[in-house]
Amino acid sequence: DRVSLGLSERLFIKFPYGDSFNLTIANNTPDTMQIRLGYRFTQGHGRMEWEPKSFSLNPLETRDIPIHLDIKDTCGIIQIIATSDGDTVGGITRPVRRAMRPTPGDIFCDDFNSGKMSGQWHLWNPIGAWSVEDSSAKGSGVYGRHFATVGAGDGNWTNYRFQMNTKMAGSIHPHITYLKSYLYFRVQNDTDTMYYRFGIKGDEPRLVLYRRDGLYRWTRLGAYNFQPERDIWYNLAVKVQGSSIFCFLNGERVIAVNDTKYLSGGIGIGTNEDNMTNYYDDVVVRPLVLPETLFYDNFNSGQMSPLWDKHFGNWNIPQDSGFVRASGSAHLATVAEGCDWTNFRYRVRTRIKGSDLVSTLRSYIFFRVQDTLNYYRFGIYNETGLELHKRVNGNWQFLAGDDFKPEKDVWYILKIEIQSNNQIKCYLNDTLRITYTDNDNPFINGGIGIGVVEHEEMVVDYDDVLVQPLQ
Repeated sequence: DRVSLGLSERLFIKFPYGDSFNLTIANNTPDTMQIRLGYRFTQGHGRMEWEPKSFSLNPLETRDIPIHLDIKDTCGIIQIIATSDGDTVGGITRPVRRAMRPTPGDIFCDDFNSGKMSGQWHLWNPIGAWSVEDSSAKGSGVYGRHFATVGAGDGNWTNYRFQMNTKMAGSIHPHITYLKSYLYFRVQNDTDTMYYRFGIKGDEPRLVLYRRDGLYRWTRLGAYNFQPERDIWYNLAVKVQGSSIFCFLNGERVIAVNDTKYLSGGIGIGTNEDNMTNYYDDVVVRPLVLPETLFYDNFNSGQMSPLWDKHFGNWNIPQDSGFVRASGSAHLATVAEGCDWTNFRYRVRTRIKGSDLVSTLRSYIFFRVQDTLNYYRFGIYNETGLELHKRVNGNWQFLAGDDFKPEKDVWYILKIEIQSNNQIKCYLNDTLRITYTDNDNPFINGGIGIGVVEHEEMVVDYDDVLVQPLQ
């Protein structure tokens, strides 16, 4: 290639809002070139941002361009292309994965965006070591240690994934130049000295997994060479299943062991020594087996669940009705868009009241919703029947349909099931009407929604919204 592009072999996005990487660009020719970058996700859906959009490269010049990547799916593949005068002069393809995002069904999560730590945290002495700064929990190096736990000793916390992002500012003691930060798991209830601990032990320097059975009883279970850097965010994670323990750094497995000492218990963040100042963020604990119900709302409380995000339209619950009525030029409400739900069953009861503007009848459910322009949609349209659509960056694709003549003021049940093979099953009143497999860069994960996005002033009732995992 006339231009070489260099990028990390594996791109792992640590944050819900995306992550930054350096793209190296080298001009391999004796000529000055005006370069323009472009990209596409061959798998998954996301965006890349960079500045400047175009630039000159002198003969044999190499430079780094900061890029910001965000991927809505849990994983994907990005292709970055360099062009000059309309010709492709170089390119690079890389797999992209991301960290867990808070999702209904999780055991616990805290992103500290509220400006304080969740009330579920137990702050061990010294309590004053903890604060929240710039939407991250801060453990102060003014104290010898800082340690906080959630669910310590809870026998229901057995098999789960636990992640956190951490950034280390170092020790307040000038003679301590190394860095340390840890996560703790299967923490026992009656002491702060019984748990597993995995994290960054910069004085070795390694990632180290220990089991602690008392004040001075440490058992080293595994290690991995690693040199951390100050003020750089890292994603630490563990997966525990029975006696199996897997430890991860930035999405890559670095330690795998078996140990039967502790088979349940909560989680923690912090350090035990050396007056370290650290930051912690994006804590997520997810069960390996999801609960039977991920989300349910029957509106009997007279209010919509606070998990609903009402993007547009009017939403109200008529007195003593037990359903929600949506109206307005168009209406859309979603739950957990962009979340990590993958394989699930989604069911809604709906009744079309109609429109004073048009004679059409519509009602839809939305699934694997990534945002208001990216999702699947299944539902009723009286001019065509039952419809299954996919919307990518606002562009509609008709996938499949079936004949049906809906009526006003009649309750119908819309249901979909979607699996890891991207097969979509669509039901009306619990009768299978459409089966479709999406092989064209399918959405892998996402939330759910209800609504009509066509501007037809459609009035529709919704009830008994239920999401269940397909394990």
